[in-house]
Amino acid sequence: MNRISLGFSLAASTLGLALLALPHKAAAQMFFPVIHPEPITVHVVDSRDGHPMAHLHVVLVAGYDRSDLEKHVWHEAVMTDDEGIIHLPATMLNLPWLGVLMPKSNTCKIDPRIESFSVEQMRLNGLSAPNRCGTATLSDHPGEFVVFADKRARTQKHREGREEAVTASNARDFEVASLKKAQ
Repeated sequence: MNRISLGFSLAASTLGLALLALPHKAAAQMFFPVIHPEPITVHVVDSRDGHPMAHLHVVLVAGYDRSDLEKHVWHEAVMTDDEGIIHLPATMLNLPWLGVLMPKSNTCKIDPRIESFSVEQMRLNGLSAPNRCGTATLSDHPGEFVVFADKRARTQKHREGREEAVTASNARDFEVASLKKAQ
């Protein structure tokens, strides 16, 4: 009986030592779910003058790491209100990384597809994305994230879209007129 308990004790000790010998990276990469009820507000402003960009289509992308953001594992299409504000959806409040994409405008970042920002930093101190399109700056406040966008690019894309539509319409009218003449 003594040999059995001694063998069991030795096995348990060996297992404990083996677990302690695991690399610290494995333990550091584990995420434990934490619920943060504090709201986070995203402000989308013009890169030149800092004025809010109202009614702008934005895609928020969130995740546990960069690959989640690249794959758009958690994403939501939203629109800024009259004051250029978006409230981060509850589904994204507890994820550690956030990315912002603007399909109809330019974000003033190096590469918006891979640039991500710490939600914890937004929560604790506030955060502003880099402004690479203009000179506007805004101060950071806890619970707020400022994203700079290029209003000129939005206008240019809108104008190009209208020109393409007009060109397509003119080409269609020309084809219709040519067909009528041929008949």
